[in-house]
Amino acid sequence: MITLENWSERMGEDMVLRDFRALTQHSYETAVRQFLQWAQTEPEELNEETVRNYILYLREEKKLSASSINVAVCGLRFFFIYLRKARELRLYDCGARNQIPVAGDSMPCGPSYLPTQTWGSPR
Repeated sequence: MITLENWSERMGEDMVLRDFRALTQHSYETAVRQFLQWAQTEPEELNEETVRNYILYLREEKKLSASSINVAVCGLRFFFIYLRKARELRLYDCGARNQIPVAGDSMPCGPSYLPTQTWGSPR
């Protein structure tokens, strides 16, 4: 069971097992730590609505850029998929895209929140 006391150690170990680089590990852990401080609840009690409200908070109140929000989203996605084993939750992508179009890419560039696939499903 993941708790406020053990999530960081477990997440760090899981990222090492997946060969994440040190900067990515630090960024993801920081994003999850800030989310847990904001939510003020045990990880097992978190749900899709909490994540959605947090992303809105980052965008509307903290005024973070799309790329900064995407770092938080990636960290939260890792946390929920590998630590919480929650694959039924949906996550939102804030639309940060490469400015140079990729051949065959039909997604427009822009800072809009778009619903994405269910966590853990293939892209």
